[in-house]
Amino acid sequence: MSERVRFAGIVALVLSALALCVTRSLDRIEAGLLTAAQRTLAAAGIPFYGVDVDGRDIVLRGFVRSADDAARARSLLAGVAGVRRVLDATTLERVIESPGPASAPGRPPILRLQRLGGRIYLSGLLGDDATRAALASAAGARFGQDNVTVELRVEAGVARPSWSDQADRLLALLQDAGDGARLLLRGDTAVLAAPAAGPAAQRRLRDAVGDLARLHWRVDLPAASPVGGPAGGLP
Repeated sequence: MSERVRFAGIVALVLSALALCVTRSLDRIEAGLLTAAQRTLAAAGIPFYGVDVDGRDIVLRGFVRSADDAARARSLLAGVAGVRRVLDATTLERVIESPGPASAPGRPPILRLQRLGGRIYLSGLLGDDATRAALASAAGARFGQDNVTVELRVEAGVARPSWSDQADRLLALLQDAGDGARLLLRGDTAVLAAPAAGPAAQRRLRDAVGDLARLHWRVDLPAASPVGGPAGGLP
């Protein structure tokens, strides 16, 4: 083996080792920033599930209840040590009740289903334990119990949802919509936001929505989800 070939082999080994060290260092940085971001939001009492880390950038995803909530989250995370910038890819909850048959008496039930980074998040407000259990069970069966986070509160005075017997079909819709999909139900109104990949996927999701009875739908299927700028809104 010539000296040139031997030298090239040594250089390749050194470069491979350096690349591995850089990758491991970046993984540690991202893991540390993710933990710090989650702890910061938890300490502030902000139920924010959609936090991703890309290098030293924090990306916010998922539903927010108001533009002020999104701004507060951005401000808190911008102060975390090591964060370069905070990007906002959230969806503002702006649900206008559609005309239709009146819901049962009581406060309207609220359900948020979000599929983010391989995990499923269920949050909201329900009036009975049976609906909560059905949703948690359906999510675990479809996505695996280890991939499901349930933050559903049960309170007296909340109406029984008209969709209480469609838990599995709602989770099937979320599964078909793919990563980044968000489904919000408030009373009898439902909003689906998902980055549909092309017209065929959009038609498939719209057909699936049409098969879910007793709900008034608003659908937002952009070709791609924008990152950056203020929190977006759904029609």
